[in-house]
Amino acid sequence: HADSGVRKVRSGAGRILLAARREAIEKGLPEPQLVPIGLHYSNSQRFRERAAVVIERSMEFPPLPDLVADEEVQDQSDRAWVAHVTEAIGTELERASLSKTSWRERTLIWKGRSLAYAERARMNEGKLEKPSYAQAVLGARRVRAGWDFMALHKPELASEIVEEAEEHFESLEHRGITPYDVDARPERLSASGFMKAFCSWLWAGAWMFGLISWGAMLGNIVPYKANALLVRRMKAKGAAESIIGTIKILSAIVFFPLWWILASMGATWLLLNSASPVNELLQMHWLLQPLADLPYYLVFCVFFIWWPVSAKAHLKLFAKVVVSYRALKRWQSWRSDEVDWDELVARQRRLAGRLVGVGEGLVLPGDPDWIDPPAGQDDVVSVRLRSSVAA
Repeated sequence: HADSGVRKVRSGAGRILLAARREAIEKGLPEPQLVPIGLHYSNSQRFRERAAVVIERSMEFPPLPDLVADEEVQDQSDRAWVAHVTEAIGTELERASLSKTSWRERTLIWKGRSLAYAERARMNEGKLEKPSYAQAVLGARRVRAGWDFMALHKPELASEIVEEAEEHFESLEHRGITPYDVDARPERLSASGFMKAFCSWLWAGAWMFGLISWGAMLGNIVPYKANALLVRRMKAKGAAESIIGTIKILSAIVFFPLWWILASMGATWLLLNSASPVNELLQMHWLLQPLADLPYYLVFCVFFIWWPVSAKAHLKLFAKVVVSYRALKRWQSWRSDEVDWDELVARQRRLAGRLVGVGEGLVLPGDPDWIDPPAGQDDVVSVRLRSSVAA
């Protein structure tokens, strides 16, 4: 995932497919099919980032070469079939993964997708919300197909839009601003909007650093560290990566429930046993005394369920804290006099309008009248001008 494009596909897959299809025909079985799959990550270098798996339609291949007695002729026919299939597989993988020749082009596609999405939301008078990652991938595919079409048929216009987009994005990056910061800026900055963002951050932080975080740490830190220690020792002994991965999963299945049982037993004893100092404190106050008289099995079950639930809640609250903190930073940036926001907003909306205007005149992936290209062909071959524009 470190490259902007798909690496050169070798002929091994084509040779395997040829042999498998011939064997299937001999045995009267259905012929094996190939289905391209695109893997997309919002950030492949960070944990728990968004991901999307795009499953394409099955590929269609030419008929298998006839079997002949001449080995040299047979070899040439097989090589030609394998070469054709290998090229088709490479093109399909490029289409499924939105491959481009450089990261500059891929970055422009994804940022252009965000501008087009925001402009469409404004045109439909809808609220600007973050799209699902599947929607984002489809949007990037639309921009890529439209860009390739314009580069072939209207290179001057495509080059002009690319230069304008690069200049705008470089200006934003120099200021530490994202296109979303510009699109999400309200027409009027109010104190209530800032307070809403601040209260959202404070509320999530108060819960995360309170009962939920303590439950997540007490219920999961010990098995987590034990699991990590076991993995380090296996690596020190030179165990294979596949074995380490299996041990990591199996040990987690054992360590975490075992610790939840022990921690639940200990917490239950602290609350309910008369020899516990915590129980003595509860008995001293009439409001807390009922807690010390609860059934053992009920308290144990509550704690056993609480440890994993608190860990999951902690992750959700952490994400909420991060999002709220970014919103606070965004509000601080909006209120800064160092940035000419009116000029940035006008320029970005003008650029977004051009992108949407070009896209409105084309039939692109995701449109109701879109037709997938033939197997082994990229999306650009199926992009066409709408009848109203062509006329």
